[in-house]
Amino acid sequence: MSPTEQSSTSAGLFSAFTSNAYLLLVIAPLLWGGNAVAGRLAAAHWEPFTLTSIRWGVASIILLPFAWRPLIEDWPVLKRSWPVLFVLGAFGMSLFNLFMYLALKHTTAINASIEQASMPIFIMLLNFIFLSQRVRVLQLVGVSVTLVGVLLTATAGEPLKFFTNGLNRGDAIMLLASVFYALYTFGLRWRPKVHWMSFMWVISISAFIMTIPFASWELSRSSFELPASQCANQTVQIENTTTGEPDSYFWKFFDNQQNLIGTSEEVDPLFIFPDTGSYTVRLIVKPNSICQDSLDKAIFLQPNTITADFQYDIVGCADSLELQFTDNSVNTLGTIDNWFWTFEGEVDTLVSLEQNPHITLQNSQTLRITLQASSQNGCLGESTQVIDAMIIPDSFSVSIFDTLIVCRGDSIELNPVFNPSLTYSWSPSTGLNDDTAPNPRAFPDTSIAYVVMIRDSGNNCELRKNVFLEVLDFDNSFDFTVNFLECGDSARIQLVPDPNYDLSTVNLEWEILQEEDIFLFDNTSPVFVFNNREEVLIRGTVSDRFGCSVTVERNIQIDFVNEFIESTFAFCLGDSIALNPDFDS
Repeated sequence: MSPTEQSSTSAGLFSAFTSNAYLLLVIAPLLWGGNAVAGRLAAAHWEPFTLTSIRWGVASIILLPFAWRPLIEDWPVLKRSWPVLFVLGAFGMSLFNLFMYLALKHTTAINASIEQASMPIFIMLLNFIFLSQRVRVLQLVGVSVTLVGVLLTATAGEPLKFFTNGLNRGDAIMLLASVFYALYTFGLRWRPKVHWMSFMWVISISAFIMTIPFASWELSRSSFELPASQCANQTVQIENTTTGEPDSYFWKFFDNQQNLIGTSEEVDPLFIFPDTGSYTVRLIVKPNSICQDSLDKAIFLQPNTITADFQYDIVGCADSLELQFTDNSVNTLGTIDNWFWTFEGEVDTLVSLEQNPHITLQNSQTLRITLQASSQNGCLGESTQVIDAMIIPDSFSVSIFDTLIVCRGDSIELNPVFNPSLTYSWSPSTGLNDDTAPNPRAFPDTSIAYVVMIRDSGNNCELRKNVFLEVLDFDNSFDFTVNFLECGDSARIQLVPDPNYDLSTVNLEWEILQEEDIFLFDNTSPVFVFNNREEVLIRGTVSDRFGCSVTVERNIQIDFVNEFIESTFAFCLGDSIALNPDFDS
């Protein structure tokens, strides 16, 4: 196929496309709906004038390669008719799209698309008012249906709200946009007879030219960052966020009576206010020009209203110290938003951003705690406490037995291995010689449970220990007697336990201390023989399997009766005689 044939074929396809009314009627609503959806997305990021200017500037560039030949051919007519073309571009392309993009900031793309259906109504009204064009019955029916649809859409399905609340802001602006497009459509009857491509390019470039100064103004609108309130600092740094590149700025500062207290021409001024209170800052962009724009913002300078305070509780101090901190800070003019804790000791240094932190220390140390409580507007309060973080090792409590056994009538030490740097408190005090002694002696009559509280020197750390003292029921009424069985040339004695004492559950041991000798016996009633006169100590001890015992002692004197007396005496009548001259005195 030759180039001429290809060109003829392309022209034929384009002509067939543009002459198919039904196809064009389908494509046109799709493009209108797509414009609304795209506009809704773009309106969230661009201002209306800027968006409209970009749209028609890009459209003009895209159309130019297709329109330049018809433009050359139609130039004489276009030159004579440019005022009409410019007005058509302004109303139909510029103002319609401008107000539609503005409306899409406040309503949905679906609402905007439906509300565009009101254009025929406005066109019909314009024709009737200015041209006295008659309205047909079918047209009135169409208008009525359209009015109902638009009203239902604009009032979210509740048309009665129109009479009480009026229209949503975005829906009202969209209807105004439809009025401008109706004006454009009404004005098409004065359109010059030129090629449609020439016509489209001229009204597109007209719309672009019209929006340039407004888009430039929009890009240079006043904008700056200023805190709504600031605390304990009268020096305020202002950040200028104006878009574009304005050639001049002018700042004004007012007190709460709107008295001017200062000015500045800096881009980002640093201003020192005279006192606390309410002030207004005004930024004027391009002052004394037709594109001048201004913006006011208020700031409240307040004194420091935060009082920092905290308390702590020891939740564990055996082998490690666990501390729970509670923030008690107060802001009388707002909220507290940030907390900064520092824990500084000889061994550990910790920080926390929590409001109520929980920390664990592995070593005893003096701890300096500082809390800084602050708000977003700069108010700051600080509180510091110093505590002795003492850890009581478990070994100090392990040395105290959980259960102790003592025989009735005996006493016992409760904590022989104690730490002198700690304090002890025992309860109850029943049977104790001193309930605050680290190692009290107990004289219990019955079994009893004691509780000892172990504390460090600063009473910061406290450890609790339970001790059960069991008193064994032991019969300590044991006694014995010494019976002399023979005391002639030698002495023979027998040790006899009290017959009323039960020996079945105890062990009985005897000790005889004779000068430097000790004799042990375990008979129940042993017999001892002594050949010499002497004094001896006899001990009888009974004990049970738990170690309870009682000892009874007796000192006895060992003597003999061994005198020799003659059995026959001879003496003269009338004489006398001594019967036992060699007696033992």
